[in-house]
Amino acid sequence: MKDTPAALILICLMTLGAVRIQPIEAQYQCDITINADGSISPSTAPIRQDGDRYILTSDVIGGVFVMRSSITVDGNGHTVEGEVGGIILKNVKNLTVKNFIIKGGQYGVDLSECSYVTVVNNTIMRTSFFIANEGLGGISVRGGHYNIIVGNRLENNFYGMYLMVANSTIIENTIINNSVGIYLQDSSNNTMYHNNFINNGMNVMYRSQISSRLLNTWDGGPSSGGNYWSDYDGPDANGDGIGGSPYIIDSNNQDRYPLMKPWEPDNAPPRSFILSPENKTYNDSNVILVFSTSEPASKISYSIDGQDSVAITGNTTLSKLRNGSHNLKVYATDKAGNTGVSEIVYFTVDAPEPFPLAPVVVASALSVVIIGVWFLVYFKRRKR
Repeated sequence: MKDTPAALILICLMTLGAVRIQPIEAQYQCDITINADGSISPSTAPIRQDGDRYILTSDVIGGVFVMRSSITVDGNGHTVEGEVGGIILKNVKNLTVKNFIIKGGQYGVDLSECSYVTVVNNTIMRTSFFIANEGLGGISVRGGHYNIIVGNRLENNFYGMYLMVANSTIIENTIINNSVGIYLQDSSNNTMYHNNFINNGMNVMYRSQISSRLLNTWDGGPSSGGNYWSDYDGPDANGDGIGGSPYIIDSNNQDRYPLMKPWEPDNAPPRSFILSPENKTYNDSNVILVFSTSEPASKISYSIDGQDSVAITGNTTLSKLRNGSHNLKVYATDKAGNTGVSEIVYFTVDAPEPFPLAPVVVASALSVVIIGVWFLVYFKRRKR
């Protein structure tokens, strides 16, 4: 038998499904800079600009330096690996960094003297560089204020976060398997809740170079709850999912309402149930609206016959409805911003029309008026 060419064998195997060749996405190897004037260096960098959005189009080996304010930098699910850092921002404001996977380097996302920056939905792992025996962290914020760090996963870093910042919000992050979950140096007036601290060597470390210890808020109040701490062993006597004793961070900082299980985003809309009106005929033009919701609602409204919705705070009366068929639905929005709508209720109004004056009554009244006028004329003539 003659030898079969290797290329032909490969084609046959691919046809039979025995061999599948997957495309390999190229990694771009170079530092990238988004300049203050909006240009990108080098011009060949895999970033697509769409107005004020800069979108990564492939994985990158190197760092992404951002010098322009008032933009969104979207990793688009791509990976950034660099010896120094992943995303570096310096002296910018009104900016969003989102959807990156960052591995290794000295830090993942670094903010230096930045304000009004949102860092959201990034995965950052294995950052471990040290300066003077201190790592810079998966997310490091040094200076600035009013930043928001939300919905990130920080895993296997030396510091999950390294914070030297005030008046910022840190919520809904998962901070897992880091040597230190959050390192706070001279950081005060920050709000931190709905974060998951899981299996960190130390969840929180404070360092202050001033005489008094600094205070931060570690919960969102009794209705929202605080953070989940995997080493919390407090009671939950009423079974509401919030611990009955605080989680102590230090003598000045505590989570008053620790969560008993990891926080998960609320993506389910509330359910609404209309109890009244029912699918029947009402002999009154004023019909009572009675409803219930599956969870507390921050906004409630109703719409009748497809008209614009009307905001309400609770049960109400649908007034002066016309006779005929109607349909009704109720909208409810929860604290997470999810809006749900009830099933449509169909009902009919058949109210009596206003009772008209009878002809006899009208005629009698007219007769009285005529007779009164006759007597008035008669007596005036007599006086003459």
